[in-house]
Amino acid sequence: MIKVLFIGIDFSKKIFDVSVIHQLNLQAADYWQFENSRECCTSMLKWIKS
Repeated sequence: MIKVLFIGIDFSKKIFDVSVIHQLNLQAADYWQFENSRECCTSMLKWIKS
């Protein structure tokens, strides 16, 4: 099954914010904040894929 997502990412020096909106529910967005590191980038990708 293909997921259609709209993803917004705001990077800064220490953190980055990620918002994900699913095509099936445009009224609700998931939001998470990550530390700006390689490990957290991997965590962010896992979060988006779940």
